[in-house]
Amino acid sequence: MNGEKYTLEFYSKGFFGYGKEGEFRQWSFTHFAVFIVLAAGILPLILFGAQIRDWAGEEKLRCALAMLMMLCEFGYFWRLLYVGPETHERKGMIMRLPIQVCQWTALLVFPMLFLKSKLLLSMVFYLSMTCGMVAFLFPAVITATGPSYFRFYQFWGEHILPIWSVFYLIFVHGIRPSPIGILLMFCMLAVMTPLAVYFNKRYDDCYFLYLKPDKLPMLKKYVRSNSLSVLICLYGAVVIVLCLIVQSVYQLILSAL
Repeated sequence: MNGEKYTLEFYSKGFFGYGKEGEFRQWSFTHFAVFIVLAAGILPLILFGAQIRDWAGEEKLRCALAMLMMLCEFGYFWRLLYVGPETHERKGMIMRLPIQVCQWTALLVFPMLFLKSKLLLSMVFYLSMTCGMVAFLFPAVITATGPSYFRFYQFWGEHILPIWSVFYLIFVHGIRPSPIGILLMFCMLAVMTPLAVYFNKRYDDCYFLYLKPDKLPMLKKYVRSNSLSVLICLYGAVVIVLCLIVQSVYQLILSAL
């Protein structure tokens, strides 16, 4: 009995558990530190891309990056298996259905790195640099898990590693993303949005694709409307603007290099 109690307390209150709401704050030092880590991983790829490409262990490094991405993604579900959802209710697992952009981005990174696929690179590039960047700016789902919790590192690993992987193929292997990635991204979103709307309506705790900002404290102050049509149009417009910005910045970087 004592052993069972200790185990439950370790998983629910320890490193793999949940903290108190507000442990992670938007635009705090911890939040800015994440951007520093992201840039610190990209800079060597830009400066030493050719040397990495000619290195004898390059293939092993690329495979290790792919495996790390998978471990990070499946670590999320491993934690749920032992700790359970935040609500500790059966319906809480419904919230983990694969109707999130970050989940599919992570899954696409694995074959992208192994195959060095330009098509997958194009799709992951725009997914991670647009929808993925929204998660960087508004990490609304980890407000209760700061640096002392596993979920903090799993969340940021899931969002940082795809961007590192994209820049790895761009600057190490010279593979350039194609604008067709924008079309593929919107095709994916077109499939996921109706599913997100259905489950968000059916289950109060679901907020797939952030189409329920009243459930996410960080987004409530930015998005005032709960009308689905308004939200979908607003999010679509934001993604389009982000695509244009990303494409322009990317072209400027290439011309500068």
